[in-house]
Amino acid sequence: MTKIIEISGIDGSGKSTQARLLLDYLNSRGFKSDIKNWVTNCKIYNFGKASGVKEYGVSKESGEVQNPIKILIRTIMSIIAFTIHKFSVMREQYDIIILDRGWIDELVHLEYIGTNHHLIKMLRKIPFANINFILILDPELGKTREGEHVLEYYKKKHKLYLSYKKHGKIIKVGEIEEVFSEISKDVNNYLACRNESQ
Repeated sequence: MTKIIEISGIDGSGKSTQARLLLDYLNSRGFKSDIKNWVTNCKIYNFGKASGVKEYGVSKESGEVQNPIKILIRTIMSIIAFTIHKFSVMREQYDIIILDRGWIDELVHLEYIGTNHHLIKMLRKIPFANINFILILDPELGKTREGEHVLEYYKKKHKLYLSYKKHGKIIKVGEIEEVFSEISKDVNNYLACRNESQ
């Protein structure tokens, strides 16, 4: 069965870089692997862009939620996309799929825009990946790297990502090689344990 490794984190934290490094590493070790992106691999998000709900009610200028209706639209779209994405990933003919942006990222954003707390609590219980890595970046550095949103956006999301420490390994972003060393070590340990249990 395909194993799923999710790399999550706020904008500018280096998810894509780490996903590519991990892909090369796993393929070099004989694991048939590929990278999938939660957003680009879910056609429902293309519908979201076309229908004018790309930002789902969040103002880039103020970082504030502007439209409760779009919160509901985004939440429904996310739940549908999760179901579609999970089944499509599990059908892939790969040993390992690496998610560059995944379910934790989506849950963080749903919390950020104000999705009902009780619903979020329920959605947090849904397992998606076999291993989760959450890349944590200083909010001011995130603003410097990405610069797409106001600082308050990065501060709020930073706090939300930290609240998911029970769902994945928190890794503070530093040098690229140091971050990858932590990720590859945990992946090796997981794969070794899986081999021993088989």
